[in-house]
Amino acid sequence: MKRILLFILVSISFAMQAQAPNQIGARSNGLANTTLLISDVWSVKNNVGALAMHNKTELGLSYQNRFLLKEFSNQNVAFNYASKKGSFGAYFQQTGFSLYRQIVGGVGYSMKLSDNFSTGVSINYQQLAFGDIYGSKGSVSA
Repeated sequence: MKRILLFILVSISFAMQAQAPNQIGARSNGLANTTLLISDVWSVKNNVGALAMHNKTELGLSYQNRFLLKEFSNQNVAFNYASKKGSFGAYFQQTGFSLYRQIVGGVGYSMKLSDNFSTGVSINYQQLAFGDIYGSKGSVSA
């Protein structure tokens, strides 16, 4: 029974990771986007549940220029406010250039349930824009 439960939990975690391919933060990129157990200011996007384990109020700025092309640039801002009731965070991520741009932003809240367990929820906005002809489309998720 324990093996079946472990298999289900691991399978769910793989499915959830597949929905967030663009992790942010240098440590996340250096670890091949394995951000499940990392608790830092970037957790507000990467794993909002881990944000409660980070007991510091911080602001993070990141710029990545992939392949030295401005068209593949990636700009990120993340903020974490730690309080006694939990951690509040916000993030903004922009990728691309004038003909293709992807914008993602959101706010989140996380709280500790015990010393080794925490939970969180975030509300996100995604926008995808294709040049002048196709326009842009945005959506909200939680």
